[in-house]
Amino acid sequence: MKVVQLVATMAVLVGVQASAADSSALDWMAGHWCAQSGERSSEEFWLPARGGLMLGVNRSVTPKGAGFEFLRIEIGKQGTRYVAQPGGAPPTAFELVAASANKVTFANPAHDYPKRIHYLREGDVLTASTDAGADDPKPEVFRWKKCQ
Repeated sequence: MKVVQLVATMAVLVGVQASAADSSALDWMAGHWCAQSGERSSEEFWLPARGGLMLGVNRSVTPKGAGFEFLRIEIGKQGTRYVAQPGGAPPTAFELVAASANKVTFANPAHDYPKRIHYLREGDVLTASTDAGADDPKPEVFRWKKCQ
């Protein structure tokens, strides 16, 4: 039975990879996204996919200062991966594990935290969440609206 489950899982992942290999499959993330809460602000900016690459940047500002993260999504025949560089640190890659018309999940089970990164778009709201895996009861959630 385990072989059947493994084959089924592999078929699903191959289908996910094939759908995301279309460079425009994740363009629903593209845009300038903003959030404000008191003296804290956050924004994330994603360029549409071109040449198999989406580029993003995140900036968060608090009374204590500003932080940033360089982001990219590499879309290719071999697969799709999300690469994060918080504060300009060395890159950490997360492989695509699920995708739909407005939702995507990337995972790196070997990473300390996060192990998974999810993006969801609902109208003019983009939500990102990070978690420590499937059994994490409290994911960290970031919610932005389209900037005007």
